[in-house]
Amino acid sequence: SSDVCSSDPPPLAPEVKREVFVLPERRQKQSWKGLRYLVNDRFIPEPVVKTLFEKGTIYMPYIESKRTKKPIDLVGFIAYDENHNPVSLEADATFIIPGKHRFKMLHEGSDQRYGFMFKNNIDLVQGKPKIYFCESAVDAMSLFTLKNLPGIYVSMTGLKDMMLNHMTNMFDGMPVICTDNDDAGNRFRRKFSTYEILVPEYGKDWNDELRYRVCQGLGYALKNDSTLSQKDIDKYLESQKAFAATFDHTKAITSLPV
Repeated sequence: SSDVCSSDPPPLAPEVKREVFVLPERRQKQSWKGLRYLVNDRFIPEPVVKTLFEKGTIYMPYIESKRTKKPIDLVGFIAYDENHNPVSLEADATFIIPGKHRFKMLHEGSDQRYGFMFKNNIDLVQGKPKIYFCESAVDAMSLFTLKNLPGIYVSMTGLKDMMLNHMTNMFDGMPVICTDNDDAGNRFRRKFSTYEILVPEYGKDWNDELRYRVCQGLGYALKNDSTLSQKDIDKYLESQKAFAATFDHTKAITSLPV
């Protein structure tokens, strides 16, 4: 369903007291783990992932486990403020412990007025840009892959009124609510019902829909608890060559808030 935004951009959110944010150092020679996770597990096209790695928006942060004191295999999604300073870090584990959910985190001291974001073909936008607010970085990249809409894609790392208000004002844009198709996502959409809305057609979130569409294209019935075989993954990676050939992501995607 879709409603057109009819209200003016809200005021900038005030800065709240928090721990000082320090961006973790980069883990050397570990980018392949993040690439493998995002491409093989999440089905984000390799050109998209590589472009955002090259632009420095995605990286492998050095964050130690408090229990083992060893680095955790995490892929990090950096948020920048208006002055190009890193101010927040969302991170996903590149692995799942059997029987448990994937570990995700928002790094200590993160300024929750800002989220991981990237712009797509912003030069094609006439008037105010649309800002697609998703619940995670993976969902933002999934929505972009599915629809390739010009505008700005933002991860709220959950559901954050403050971030939606602040970044809408920061970019002087038109918010599009792209939250999960669950109770929490529905409540958030109702709260901002005057804004345009996009809802996943399959599964709970945009990555569920992306995985479904990819598997559908491969003639493979994807169940919620299943993963693709290596043969199917190889087939998918081969299909990405056509995707890469038809769209120049290096030119289309920019990642800093300018």
